[in-house]
Amino acid sequence: MELKAYQIINSRGVPTLEVAALFDNTLITASVPQGASKSTHEIKYLIDKNTKFNGLSVYKAVFELNDYLLPMLKSKLGKIPQDQFDNIIKELSPWGNIRLVLSLLHLKLTSFFSGTPLFKTIEVLTNTKAYLPTPMFNVINGGAHANNNIQIQEFMIVPTGIEFYPKQLEAGVEIFMQLKKLLKEKKLNTGVGDEGGFAPKLKNDKQALDLLMLAIKRAGYKPQEQIHIALDVAVSIYYKNNKYHLKHLTGTNEISAKNLIQFYKELADKYPILSIEDGVAENDWANWPNLTTTLMRKNILSVGDDLISTNPKLMTKAIKDNAISAVIIKPNQVGTLTETFEVIKMAQQNGITCIASHRSGETNDPTIAHIATGSAVSFIKSGAPNRGERVNKYNELLRIHHLYGIN
Repeated sequence: MELKAYQIINSRGVPTLEVAALFDNTLITASVPQGASKSTHEIKYLIDKNTKFNGLSVYKAVFELNDYLLPMLKSKLGKIPQDQFDNIIKELSPWGNIRLVLSLLHLKLTSFFSGTPLFKTIEVLTNTKAYLPTPMFNVINGGAHANNNIQIQEFMIVPTGIEFYPKQLEAGVEIFMQLKKLLKEKKLNTGVGDEGGFAPKLKNDKQALDLLMLAIKRAGYKPQEQIHIALDVAVSIYYKNNKYHLKHLTGTNEISAKNLIQFYKELADKYPILSIEDGVAENDWANWPNLTTTLMRKNILSVGDDLISTNPKLMTKAIKDNAISAVIIKPNQVGTLTETFEVIKMAQQNGITCIASHRSGETNDPTIAHIATGSAVSFIKSGAPNRGERVNKYNELLRIHHLYGIN
């Protein structure tokens, strides 16, 4: 087995790491995504910060892997338990991108050596029964994911009332197509943001919701019955001096957490909202329990992303404080798959919904689809049904369905 690390480019044109294991007739690769909207709690990446690629190259990490870590770990890759391997790499490197690329490669080699599909390997690791998650299609991009005036980062359509995964994907694609037609009719921009969703400039964020409702109906689906809407407000970037600056969304220059939560409640009275992600800031812990309690009364999931950052310690605090009813799962936030699976297990044991997620700076590695399936999470976010690095996750779920009969 030959091992090699090298730099590739992610979907945002930013360098990232890939590691390959090469056998006689087999190539196995693992690569690392990176977010644009990042929590302060996320593990740091080793980035060169020099003149190459505007300081974003990862040649130091490549060198460390090829000259030090890969030779040292070669005899262990795919041959020892995942948690044992992850503990070793945590001792060897403090960097999230190095840890994750090694953790992913180990998982894939474990699957390869055992002759087991990747999701099945994860199913055994997490002691769950695999099933396909419901997709959350991010069809309108704003915030840090688009160059427009929309403040909510993600407007998602979720086919909650459609049981069959191929039909769920079909609904997502058809609504996306109708949305494009609508935008063209209104002479609005149909260019897309980082996650493949449309990125028009609108008079306010509510207009995006109205467009979604119309696109759902034009595509022949029923809001609330078949399709819900999910929102990622990613509100931390608008939080300053204990106030939220969300004029384009709320109509006021500054709004308190209490009034913002009331605003969400009013939105839920008008639109079929399934979930609100990062509805208050990651460091506004005092207001998370109130947000979650209020949303749960409306049967809306209160989703923690930046708040938790797939970190077991932060998850423990959130459970203790009753701060969330759902959590985003992003392996690159914490660095190893063992810690990722720990957060999933903690959530599932405490009745908290899990949502596996890609990042805005993605690669063509579809592992997140296997993580979502094998660990039996409820939902998956992989962007719009558009752009290759997004649809390859949705298509991987189709392959799992068709080839292995997983529903």
